[in-house]
Amino acid sequence: VLGETGTGKELVAEAIHQGSARSGAPLITVNMAAIPPSLAAAELFGAVKGAYTGATGDKEGYFRSAQSGCLFLDEVGDTPAEIQPQLLRAIQQREVQVVGGATEHPDIRVISATDAAVEDSDSGFKAALRHRLGALEVHLAALREHPEDIGTLAIFFFSQALAKEGREGLIPDVETDAREVAAWARLFYDFLCYHWPGNIRQLRNVCQQLVVASETCLVVPDNIQVTLSEHTQSSVALSSAEAQSRRQMDEVSAQEFAVAMYANNHEAAATARDLGVSRQAVYRRIEATVEYRLAQDLAEEEVQRVIKEHCGDECAAALAMKVSLSGLRVRLRNNKSRS
Repeated sequence: VLGETGTGKELVAEAIHQGSARSGAPLITVNMAAIPPSLAAAELFGAVKGAYTGATGDKEGYFRSAQSGCLFLDEVGDTPAEIQPQLLRAIQQREVQVVGGATEHPDIRVISATDAAVEDSDSGFKAALRHRLGALEVHLAALREHPEDIGTLAIFFFSQALAKEGREGLIPDVETDAREVAAWARLFYDFLCYHWPGNIRQLRNVCQQLVVASETCLVVPDNIQVTLSEHTQSSVALSSAEAQSRRQMDEVSAQEFAVAMYANNHEAAATARDLGVSRQAVYRRIEATVEYRLAQDLAEEEVQRVIKEHCGDECAAALAMKVSLSGLRVRLRNNKSRS
């Protein structure tokens, strides 16, 4: 099974096993990069008591543990060079030499996976082992190569995480406020533009982080917002020349700034992205304009009163006070830790 990190190679191995006649037997997973060369033979093929220093009892070994089932060799491209000849012989001859014991012939299916460039001559991976493992190959595409699946996967991961938190109602429906729907639409647009170097695993992790941050409405933490906006397929990291061509805040009218702040729920990072200015420029504009405030500058009495008026709904309270929800939550957390 070949593919970049995070594309789901282990899930493919599990699916192959579960869909086979061997599904009633075990699927044994081994991280080949983690096996010490000095203990490789015993770890893989087993050993009898007293066969080597420290062998205080019989050791079954991964190959024999997978009897009648499947042995999944994960990260096989990182197998230490000293282990590769032993592994090749076991797979090629369909026999294992138990350390200090007899030769055995376990009945197993071997599935391997790697994201390493094992075809390269300088990879350190033996060509004979590569071809022996490659009798049947499954190539997994990077997530950026099938963006049509990003939305479906994201909804699945959001639903999983929300069910775990007992907050299934966060995902918008036909009765959701238009601004909240727009925020979700913008998030999914950013998802489609992003190149996802960590593939499906990274998408799942981002969805989980968003669920943790979003208690009553969608909140995109600054670190995720910056990642999504600065590393997309359609753009590369700003060079110093491009950074100098960024818009200046004095080019932004009061009306344009107001529209951007409203559309982005007063979140500085999202507002800066829409206006094409820096986040620092947005913070300076907020501090210099009487119509806007930072959550940290609100009077404690006002914060508690507005939250109470909105029955503890922090999202609604932030909108009412015209401050970012993330900033309000930071303030509330700091208050709680001090008390």
